[in-house]
Amino acid sequence: MEQKTKTPIFYILGIVFIWRAVLWLFGFVAKNRFDLLPDPSYGKILPWNAPTHSLLALWARWDSGFYLEIAKSGYFFDQAKGFYNTIFFPLYPMLIGAFSFIFNNSLVSSGIILSFIFTILACIFLYKLARLDLEDETAKRSIFYFLIFPAAIFLAAVYNESLFVFLACASFYFARKNKWLIAGAFGFFAALTRPQGILLLPVLFLEYLEQREFSLKKLRLNILNLLWIPAGLITFMYYLHKKFGNAFLFFTQQSLFDRQTNLFFSNLLQTLKKYLTGFFFPHQDFFPEYLNRDIEFIFFAAFLILAIWIFFSFRMSYGFYILLGLLFPLLTGILTSIQRYTILLFPVFIFLAKLGRKQSINFAVTLIFSIFLGLFTILFINWYWAG
Repeated sequence: MEQKTKTPIFYILGIVFIWRAVLWLFGFVAKNRFDLLPDPSYGKILPWNAPTHSLLALWARWDSGFYLEIAKSGYFFDQAKGFYNTIFFPLYPMLIGAFSFIFNNSLVSSGIILSFIFTILACIFLYKLARLDLEDETAKRSIFYFLIFPAAIFLAAVYNESLFVFLACASFYFARKNKWLIAGAFGFFAALTRPQGILLLPVLFLEYLEQREFSLKKLRLNILNLLWIPAGLITFMYYLHKKFGNAFLFFTQQSLFDRQTNLFFSNLLQTLKKYLTGFFFPHQDFFPEYLNRDIEFIFFAAFLILAIWIFFSFRMSYGFYILLGLLFPLLTGILTSIQRYTILLFPVFIFLAKLGRKQSINFAVTLIFSIFLGLFTILFINWYWAG
């Protein structure tokens, strides 16, 4: 359905600049107006020693410390002390370090500006991807929903979500345009950004088949360009092998965040049972922690419903991507940070934009997203767990 229209660059720049300014103002008020006690839900996770008197430091919280440390000093692994940063992928912190000289060697400034730039690029490719199926105004709405989504706070922070969404959207876009070498190249860098990047391999393979009506006779050698995607992961694994003697440290050391990947179906059911039980029968003694789990479960359930809906009514590869993105954390035994992971599942915003043609749905999505974006901003800025 794509028409020969130019990407509305000035619209995208304008809405992203306004979004960033509003978030910054809201974050400043949230930090200086409230006098909150430490988070009772994730008190065991100690905040790192971030700068306290800088407007920039408002956007460096939680995992930001790992990215900044990698940018400054590289990777380290000390199993005896139980501290390491090898589970964080390298592209984003490498870029922070590479561009920090522009900002007087301020890694925080470099990270924030890069996240802002990548958010703009993510919006551009999200729009271009949406325009393949939707008219101009509806495609613009997908950008709006993306920016006001509750977890969009992480697009503004020193986190790699903005970079990943940009790369994954671009990979999808060029795959939809049948430019598989470019799609594979963006997939390579996506797989160097987050472990979820490897999911682009089976998803874009399905997209390839879907474009060819699942006819094996229509397969061509250009399908091999998808192998650039696992090459990104293999590159990081080779580095870990050369430096630490173990290529799988990004996988085996998930215990730092209480994760333990188990591929058995019984583990998946056990995890779901745990969250369902906690949702309906919370322990009042640990209610803040159970409330966090309830929020995680609600995000998971909502996106699961949307994934199935999208798979059967919109585009199979989009639905498959969302399903795999939900399965990824579920197999680790916990859904911690699922609300942040859902910002990576960008086809949802395209589909919601389509549904948002109805004024009542548009109003409901805008209201719910905006309220929870404000809540997540207050949480994040004040060192409360927001995902």
